[in-house]
Amino acid sequence: MIKYVRRDASKLTDTEWDTFFSNFNAKIISTKLSGSDARLTTLKEHANEVSFPIVTAFDISGTAITTTPDYRTFSGNVETHNNGITEISVLNYLTNLHYLGNMFPMMLTGSEPSTRKKIHMTDIFLPWHRLYLVEFETLLGSPAHYWNWYDDQAIPTKMKVSNLKDVLKDGTTKIYKDLNRSSEDLTDGNLGSNRTDFRDTFKSRWKSLYDSARINSFVSIGDRIEGSLHNNMHSTISGDAMGNLLFSPYDPIFWFHHSFVDKIWADFYNTLSDDERNAIVDYPTAELPFFTKKADQIKDIKKDLMISFQGLFKDRGSI
Repeated sequence: MIKYVRRDASKLTDTEWDTFFSNFNAKIISTKLSGSDARLTTLKEHANEVSFPIVTAFDISGTAITTTPDYRTFSGNVETHNNGITEISVLNYLTNLHYLGNMFPMMLTGSEPSTRKKIHMTDIFLPWHRLYLVEFETLLGSPAHYWNWYDDQAIPTKMKVSNLKDVLKDGTTKIYKDLNRSSEDLTDGNLGSNRTDFRDTFKSRWKSLYDSARINSFVSIGDRIEGSLHNNMHSTISGDAMGNLLFSPYDPIFWFHHSFVDKIWADFYNTLSDDERNAIVDYPTAELPFFTKKADQIKDIKKDLMISFQGLFKDRGSI
């Protein structure tokens, strides 16, 4: 039985948007994880392992996101700081997962399958962010819908800063009143292309996932999706959060963007023949930081995680 169906944001009803914002306010912004929560315990263990402080507060009032404490200049005892945290908001917890996940090494030096590695620019980029979305959905209590930036390069109206600054609150405090972005339309930003060119470029990159030199290599597929289809969106939207590799999940559009990135992987996998799937032999088995499942256990999002996408491609001619 499918638990969640992630829908195209452009097709969400007002009621579905209200559900998302209500859940985000109540369960992401306002809810806290206490010291007895296993998630906070795991967060502390991982933070201590990489010797970086857990960030307890974020400030987006300036041109760049700032954190308390500043991980770059922190001079205290990391373990004392981390172990002394008794609670953390769910929003800050999720943002810390992404920040700390980038502090693990890119290359493994040991042979143990449980050794952790960095969540970007490695072969665990796709599976880690898939489980990260599932963690978000679990805490949110509703689906992580996607922004289909192939069909519409403008950020969905409901997700624009002009709307977020009024609807996302912790009580009466407007959490995102100071949020800034460099662009809310991908074709107006650093990509510098019109909509037709944008779609043609996206299509060629998506189709290239089936190139003979790439189709049977999960590592190559992940590199292509991350480098060609994921990174440009972050750098174009940019601003104080999305332009920051470590703390980008603080901007709510992050989740809609990454849900579409996950759909690209799901579309690719769903259009492969059995022989093509069996030919992929380089799925990573390294432990995914903060999570228990491994990459080769979540290749099929419907069968392995009971989640699906509205409009999941069935053949590679769908785009």
